[in-house]
Amino acid sequence: MEDKIARIKAMVYLYNADINNSLDLDADFIKEKCNEQLAYSIIIGTLLKLDSIDFLINKYITNYSLNRLNYVTRSIVRSATYELVYTDAKPEVVIGTALDLCHEYTELEHGDSSRLVNSLLDKIYKETKDGRS
Repeated sequence: MEDKIARIKAMVYLYNADINNSLDLDADFIKEKCNEQLAYSIIIGTLLKLDSIDFLINKYITNYSLNRLNYVTRSIVRSATYELVYTDAKPEVVIGTALDLCHEYTELEHGDSSRLVNSLLDKIYKETKDGRS
């Protein structure tokens, strides 16, 4: 449960940074606002690797684009992609948590957001083999 809370904090931070058009890395500010190591590492890692994460998302998203995703879904997908590709987190946990967050915080009609996120993260993980690009 603590890991899910950390992922929620990361999602909220990335959402706020994206909506305020301030996706710059300010490690001291992030450290001050975030008192959990997992949330901190997800936020910092996502921001450090943002260009390559966005490239992967745009490469594997089908009939959509990263910019068309709403801010919450975009923050979920970005942080989950970071974890899948650049950490040793278990893919089933990362994808499962991302889907839970989609169900709780954002949903297109008829569960389309969850289906889109599930398909996208699955492709990213499989195409980057064991999560290393």
